[in-house]
Amino acid sequence: MNDRIDFERLVNERFAREHHVRPPDGAVDEILTQAGRARPLPRWLALIKEPSMRYSSTLGVGSPTVRVLAILGATLLLIALVTVAGAGAARLLAADGAFVVDADGDGTHMTITDALTEADDGDTIHVRPGTYVEAIIIDKDITLAGDGPREDIVIRPPEDGPTTYYDAVGIYQFDPAYVLLVDDSQAEVRGLTFAGAQAGVVVEAGSPTLTDLVFEENEWGVLMHSGSTAKLTDSLLTVGGIEFAASEPIIEGNDLRDGAGIMGVFSTGDGTVIRDNVLTDGRIEVGGSPLIEGNTVSGAVSVGIVSMNVEGPAGAPVIRNNTIRGSRSGIQVGSGGLDGGVAAGSPDAAAAVPVVSGNDVSAELNAISVNHADATISKNSIHDSWNGIVLFGSGSAEIVGNEIDVEWFGIDIGKDTSPSVDGNSICGGSASISVHDTATPSIGENTTCDPA
Repeated sequence: MNDRIDFERLVNERFAREHHVRPPDGAVDEILTQAGRARPLPRWLALIKEPSMRYSSTLGVGSPTVRVLAILGATLLLIALVTVAGAGAARLLAADGAFVVDADGDGTHMTITDALTEADDGDTIHVRPGTYVEAIIIDKDITLAGDGPREDIVIRPPEDGPTTYYDAVGIYQFDPAYVLLVDDSQAEVRGLTFAGAQAGVVVEAGSPTLTDLVFEENEWGVLMHSGSTAKLTDSLLTVGGIEFAASEPIIEGNDLRDGAGIMGVFSTGDGTVIRDNVLTDGRIEVGGSPLIEGNTVSGAVSVGIVSMNVEGPAGAPVIRNNTIRGSRSGIQVGSGGLDGGVAAGSPDAAAAVPVVSGNDVSAELNAISVNHADATISKNSIHDSWNGIVLFGSGSAEIVGNEIDVEWFGIDIGKDTSPSVDGNSICGGSASISVHDTATPSIGENTTCDPA
């Protein structure tokens, strides 16, 4: 019994030293079986089956020389079995060809990086609970999945870990230290926590799926650029939010807290979808022509939802069925600044029309603002705000079917604008509709609480 215990210890030590894993179940028994098959026959049986030796009795079966050779052969067999088993341990221990990462050594690998090195496209890497200090690069189409509660599987960057280049389309460039870098991959990453990094996850191109993740104590939760079309769903982000540049992501069903927001830097594409997210003390800010739908935004310091093109004409965002509470302003669409931009009717203006529809908005100042855009503003519920709908710059917005009950102006039609206002229920403490001198609105049949 003691001999077997000693032998098991030796096998365990060799696997740990050379392969960083425990031996597969049954490995010791298999080695002993194979070694037993190589053991020399008893002398009496050898004498029956084998002819006597003609030249030297010292080399006969059962002699010391033969026993030494047999022991040596068994030892070599043992070494071979251990080596072969160790080389295939990743596949032997993993179910259905998957890899298992366990920091305590109970899987196929002790680090995620080692598992990724051996994995091929289509493989799955399961990560068991524990804290892993690594900077990970995924450049294969694999699945990296937590095997346990996502809060218990934490990946942190090493001190002085690697960085990667991030370019916000010429606005600024920097080299953030990351926990995970997804490099032109279609990978799926789920059920993990990324913590304590300058950037939790950086996506460089590719179309990865990031789902059921936690981002905490990061300066940025997720950075996406270089034309990526990543999908981020059902994840929790605190403090550090989501930023994308020259990308068209799908950001859906996430919980962003403690100021974490969603920002698209100079994103001009029309494939961006921001849907059904909950933001607390953060905001959504993106240019181009995104779909922004079904989000709940509360406590934004400035504007709850912004879809503005700083340069050039307005895009064609669709902002619908969102709920905004406690922000300084609610929704802002259009182009340029308050005193500039591209006139909606000018040759430089695009045919794109922002749509703001079906939103429930209350804000400290303006619920909905339109700047230099031919927007469609319809079926919104606006209340508990200073002003309802405010038009700046120029544009021929269509304002129809809104319910507005605010403290000052229900609809404030700014200079040089020419909106169509029809079918609204409007009540403002100062005036239901306010028209500036150079504005040329078309005002139809609206229900107002005063004759203004």
